[in-house]
Formats: sequence, C-alpha cells, structure tokens
Amino acid sequence: MAGFLRAGRRPAPWFRLVSLFVALTLLWGVFASLAHASAGAPVPGREGIGVLLVAHGTKEDSWTAAVEAVRDELQKHLDVPVVLGYLEAVEPTIPQAVKALADRGVRDIVAVPFFVSSYSNHIEEIRYILGLHETPPDPSEDLPRAQVPGRVFFTPAVDDHPMLAAVLTAVAAPFLQDPEKDVVILAAHGSDTPEGQAKWEENLNSLGELVKRFSDGRVRDVRTGYVSGEARPALADVAAAVVAEGKTAVVLPVMMSEGFFTGRKIPSLLQTLPEGSWRYPPEGKRALVTADRQAAATIALWRVAEVLGPNPLVDGQPLTLDRAMRIGRDAGLGYPCIVAGTALAWRVLASGEEGLGGPLERDGLAVRSFLPPNAGSRPVMEAAAKDVRYLGIPMPLLPEAPTFFFVREGDKRVAVVRAMPELFGGEEFFALRNRVVSGRASPEEAARFQEMQREVLVNLLAPKPSMFTARLVDPIVVRGTGGEERSVGYADTMFGEQGICLGGTFLYRAVQEAVATLRQTRPEFALVQGNFTLETKLKNDRIEKFLAAVAGDGNFTMLEDPPVRPESFVLTLTAKDGTMVRVRPQDGVLEPEFFALRAKVKAGEATPAEKARAQALKNAMIVRLLLDPKAFAVEVQSPTAGEQTSGAEASSGGQTLRPVEPAAQPAAVLPRTGEWLTAGLLALAGLAAAGAGAAVLVRRQDRSAEDDSRGFAA
Repeated sequence: MAGFLRAGRRPAPWFRLVSLFVALTLLWGVFASLAHASAGAPVPGREGIGVLLVAHGTKEDSWTAAVEAVRDELQKHLDVPVVLGYLEAVEPTIPQAVKALADRGVRDIVAVPFFVSSYSNHIEEIRYILGLHETPPDPSEDLPRAQVPGRVFFTPAVDDHPMLAAVLTAVAAPFLQDPEKDVVILAAHGSDTPEGQAKWEENLNSLGELVKRFSDGRVRDVRTGYVSGEARPALADVAAAVVAEGKTAVVLPVMMSEGFFTGRKIPSLLQTLPEGSWRYPPEGKRALVTADRQAAATIALWRVAEVLGPNPLVDGQPLTLDRAMRIGRDAGLGYPCIVAGTALAWRVLASGEEGLGGPLERDGLAVRSFLPPNAGSRPVMEAAAKDVRYLGIPMPLLPEAPTFFFVREGDKRVAVVRAMPELFGGEEFFALRNRVVSGRASPEEAARFQEMQREVLVNLLAPKPSMFTARLVDPIVVRGTGGEERSVGYADTMFGEQGICLGGTFLYRAVQEAVATLRQTRPEFALVQGNFTLETKLKNDRIEKFLAAVAGDGNFTMLEDPPVRPESFVLTLTAKDGTMVRVRPQDGVLEPEFFALRAKVKAGEATPAEKARAQALKNAMIVRLLLDPKAFAVEVQSPTAGEQTSGAEASSGGQTLRPVEPAAQPAAVLPRTGEWLTAGLLALAGLAAAGAGAAVLVRRQDRSAEDDSRGFAA
C-alpha cells in the first residue's frame, strides 16, 4: 500500500471508496456517540433494550412459578428480551439476570420492581445492586453489584395502580353483604421508617378510594392495617376496632403473591376475633399474582410502556401514561375506562403529534372524535386541547367510532387518527359492547366482552402497526384572480356545532383527488380561480361556502337533486382547456341504509334508535372517505379526443401517514456513574479518528487531481 502514497501515483478506485467509507463511518460514530450521551428514553423495539423484572424471591416453588408465569406473559407482548431476577433466596439473582440480558446484546435496561410498593424496604437495595446508588441502604449487608452495560430506567412498583384496585374489588365482591356494616380492611406489609410508612399509607388510602368507586356503592368504608414490624396501625388493632363497632371486617391482603403472611400470619390474627365477625378470601385469591395473573402482567407491561413511550409533548411537557391515567382518575372515571380510555388518548395523541409534525400546544389545538361524549379518553383530550368535542352516540357504537381529528389552528392541518378494529380484537368487540350496553347480552357474552376489554388494554400498551391508521389532511391552496394565495382548511369548512358534514367531506377529498389526477398528465396545473369550474349535485350552506372559497363566485354549480342519495355524491372539475375530471365514491363506501334513514329523519318519522343509527352510519362514511385509500373512482375526459378513460387514483393533498410508533420521550432516566464521561471520550476519539480519515482522503483526492491535470495537459 505504500506505493499508493508516492507522489505521481493515482490511488486505485477501490482505495478511494474504502477511504470515503471509513471517514463517513467514523463521522457517523461521532454523531452516534453524542446522541447516546444525550438520548432520553429508548424507542420501542429498538435493538439494545431489555426488560428486567425484579421480584423478592422465596424457596416456595408455587411462589416462583407464579412470578415466572408473569414474566412469560410479559415476554409474549414485548419484542425485547424479558428476564426475571430475584433479590434473594433463589436464582437467577439480579446480577445474573443483568448478565443474561447483556449476553443477548442488551445495553439499556428497563427495570420493573415487582413489588406492591415503591417504598418497600427492598427497593433501595435493588437500586444499589443496579448501580443507581453508590452506597448500600444497610452497610452491614454484603449486597452484590450488577455489571450493567448501559443505562437503567427504574420504574415505579405497583403502588396504587387502578388495576390492583380492580382486582381487590373483584376479590371482595363475594364477601360484601351490607354496605352499612361491611368494612374493607387493606392488609399490607408497611415500612419500618416514618417516611416510607407515610408513602405506604398514601398509596393504600388511594387504593381504598378506588375500591369504593369501582364497587358501585357496595363498599363505603375502607381502612388500612399493617402486619410487618412496627408499622402502624397494626392489622390486629384495626380489625378489633371494626368488630367493636358492631361491623364486619372484610380483610383483603395487598400483596404480590401468597406465602407466610397470607397463609399464616393474617389468618392467625383473625382467628382471635369472634366467629362471624370477619371474612377472608380463600387460597388463590389472597394476592395479586394468584388472584389475577393477567392483571399483574398488565401492570408490569404498563410500567414498561411508560418508559418506552410514546409520550407526546403538550405545551412542552411530556404527557406520560401515568399522567394520562391520573387525569382520568381526577375526572372520576370508573374501571376499565380509567386505564383503557386514558391509554387510548395517550396513544392517539402521540399519533396526532406526529401527524401534525411537532409538539402540541393546547391553546392552538382542537380535537373531534366520533366516540360518545362519556368516552374514557375525553378527560385526557380536554387536558391536551382547548376545544374538544365528542360527536358520537352511545348506541350503536360502530367500528369507525374510535376516530380522532386533531386540528392545528396555525396552518389548518388536520391529522386524522383511527384505532382500527384489530386493536379491539375485531368487529366482534363492537357487537358485544352494544349488546352489553343495551342489556341484551347473555352471561357468556358479557364475560367474553370483559375479556376483550382486557385485551384492548394490552394492545394499547404494546400495539402492532396495523392497529392504527392515520392521514394528514392538508389545506387546499388556491389563488384568486388577483394572484393572492389562500388556504381552505378542512376543519374551517366542514366542522360545525352538531358534527362534520358528510357531503362536504366528500367534496373536499374529491377536489384533492381531481387536482392530483390532473397533475399526473399536467404537472403545471394549479388551482387558480377562473381557470376551472366545479359542479356537484350536493347542496347546503356549508358546501356552498366551501365551493365559493375554492372556485370563486360564479365558478361553481350546485345542481338541485333532492332527495340526497348515493348518486348525488359526484364532483366534476372542468379545467379551462376543457379537460374534465369526475370523481365519485367507490361502491361500498356509502351506506344505502343511511339515506333511507335520513329521509325518515327529515320527514319527522324516525324513531330515536333510527336517528342514532343514521348518525353512526354518517360518521362511519366520513371515516372511510378520509382514510380509505381506495375510496374514490376517477374518470378523465380529454378535450380533444372526447373519450373517457379511467384515471389512475392519485394520492392528494391529504398524504397518507404510516401506522404510528411514537418516538419515545425521555422518562425519568437514572444514568449510571461515568456514562457522560464515557460518551464524551467516545465522541472525542471519534472526532480524532474522523479527522485523520478525512485528512487521508483529502491527500488521496489532491494527488488524484494532480494526476488528472497532468494527463489532461499531456
């Protein structure tokens, strides 16, 4: 290779390519190092991420088997490695679990403490083992340290998650007889420090309030009692006080899995009370994992989703999953809306943010949805947007109902996001829901619907791309006869107090399709008022306003064609040179049933159920017109040949977005000691290497140019 460095010798082409590749690779390494130093939360599905589920550990096989089943359930829904590590008593230990993740290429770890409380005495031990604390909580303990390869994202424990409250409510249900006399006592470990005990009490009081809310009035009095060490009030004292009041103690353990406390200590305390004065769940219902393993796994999945995101920015602040849930809780949502409804809002807000191309600002954002006004997503939307209206009806709920319109006032863009039937397990979900709400469901159907609701929440926390679809509806830009440019927005012309205009939605999209079709053969075509005319059989005040804004006064025609029927949905755009483009909906887009119902509504003959059905069908057709890429049939007539040819369907101003995987926003990152220094050194090394590579490349290019000039002169 030394021969290539002598003056007067031209480097071989392969050497130039290799040098360029090396330089670019090194430069890429610089940017990657800098990005790593400043990165926030990881992105779902990104290589190098793993989940560490941390449990306490015990020699009892039944306990570990239950926790391992939760690990398996979690892995089923995540496309990153999930490993279980125990704090004590059983392997794999936490350091062994971290090594197992590192051996699988994991660098960044989402650590989920599988404990009832984030203020358990063991939480600080786990933090120390993972390198998040420099000193152990108890210096006398010889705790091992894990060799963590990168960052650790440490999540909260179960705490007062609504799903735990729902499990406790379900466990209590068979023992509730008289709301005036039954007192629910939440029995928990507690803490041996005043600060920790205060947090335990705060979480349990919060759980108690949720149990009362979820019980539909069957629980009115919830108290707390502790079974560990010096934690007060002690369970024995609380239960005795309840019995002394002439009431019945319904004791619910608040623990992760069954063992010594649930099987021995609590029963022994209760047996000192008078017979018939207390009730206690049977084995298998005394802890979260054994009472409802799927709920336990879903809470862990919730914690992972909180880190992986997406967390949309609203007024510069990340709207995290927990924050969305707290908004729903403060709004008084019941179960499961408090989790599923708020998670849906969190997910689609991130899609709306991506569709609009930037962070959301509440004062400049409007939201519309075809869900009913009592939908669980609404409180979160109202926290994120100034103007929120839910335009749907409670019955019937059709598969198109979970559609959201995000309108940004500044540029008149509208991002339309729809949760697809796949998210809900198929269209069966909506049919079952309507039967349950109307009171026509069998017990088997009601149970099936409840199970599908659980699956919806899991899908929201770990969705597949096919579960959401989105479209950005751009404003139509036209020029007036004087050359002035104006933007005609979809929301400006088609949104009203009572809903969204169906005919106007068709015309808006039809204009976009017609223009896109014309530009396939005439790229220079522009919407200049006076250079084209519009004609349609649809007519109302909103449509007239839209046509005037686009074509200009005198350049559009609304043909009288009552009553409105599917054949009325046609738009003809005629260019100044005589080229004609006609746009209609494809077969199946419009519902003939809607037009029959609409006629009955106009005649005052429709029943309330028929009016509701007509409204639901109208909303469904609007969704199809906006989101179905094959919703339109287009014909073009040439001004010279006079023959009609099928025009290729074109994408228009409403460009299609991919199904959304929001970038994650930074979560509460707990960096390991020295990580910034390491990243900085990597960046400096990369810069130095890149500089050397670039210098070599420049020398090669200079000598090559010298050789070229000599050859040209010769």
